[in-house]
Amino acid sequence: DGIISGTGQKLLKRWSCALDEKVRESHLEASLEGWILYEDLFSNGLRYPHDENASAEEVVNCRCALLYKVAE
Repeated sequence: DGIISGTGQKLLKRWSCALDEKVRESHLEASLEGWILYEDLFSNGLRYPHDENASAEEVVNCRCALLYKVAE
């Protein structure tokens, strides 16, 4: 439900990539989605960069990061 335990506030996440010629297309697309609910999957089917359930094609040499914020 995206709610931070005990506070009643919703947590959002955002995929952040390097925005250069080495970035995977699926990671660029996830980055362009903007802020999404914490429990939602990104368009590439991952929960976050380096998701341990992802295929090697999605995580090997990935330079992406995950950003968090509380919804306003």
